[in-house]
Amino acid sequence: MLVDYLSGPGRHHIAGQRVLELGSGTGIAGLALAPLGPAAVHLTDLPDVAPLLAANIRLNCALAAAAAAAAAAAAAAAAAAAAGSDAAGAGADAVLHAALSTRYTASAYAWGDPVDPLRTFCDGFDVVVASDVVYDPGGYAPLVASLALLLAAPGTVAILAHRHRHPENQRFFDLLGACPGMVVDRIDRGDVASVDGTDAGATVDGPGQGQAAVLRDVELYSLCIRAPP
Repeated sequence: MLVDYLSGPGRHHIAGQRVLELGSGTGIAGLALAPLGPAAVHLTDLPDVAPLLAANIRLNCALAAAAAAAAAAAAAAAAAAAAGSDAAGAGADAVLHAALSTRYTASAYAWGDPVDPLRTFCDGFDVVVASDVVYDPGGYAPLVASLALLLAAPGTVAILAHRHRHPENQRFFDLLGACPGMVVDRIDRGDVASVDGTDAGATVDGPGQGQAAVLRDVELYSLCIRAPP
């Protein structure tokens, strides 16, 4: 749902942005941002997970390169038929560049640690994303500390996809609200479609009802730190 929201028209623009993902897990959410055209995406998780992130980046880049080569060949053939070989080469280069323009990196990062080392991978981040990371009360304060540090950079925003997993979830949002200048806005789910194209809040009967129940339990939030007047 996080990627679905970010890819919708009129929503937060990812194209050309520098993106940091916290708690990436397998990296599926961050990797799925590639078609939206971010300038760079840095995936993070604990040290025992970071090697998996790096491996998934290598695998997906290889797949993207193969897909780009096939698309470039098709574009070249179409352009050659329409406008000659020079246009064919330009079309192939454009397709290849679009497919491989996002720079992906990964590293170990524990919430609550200083964020300066992350800037060795990217000189700054425009957007911070996180999905399903509010599950352990022991991680609430460190996660909030990291978000406060990252959002202190002017213009940086965070998009959080949250599923209720613990009765103390509200404490995480209370800690966020206690951060000076922190603005937490719940995003209206009414204009976010589910992965199968249905309304995310709709009642679904039949084989898809389990997935629909999960989607109804997911909330989206935007976070930023507003400078004092």
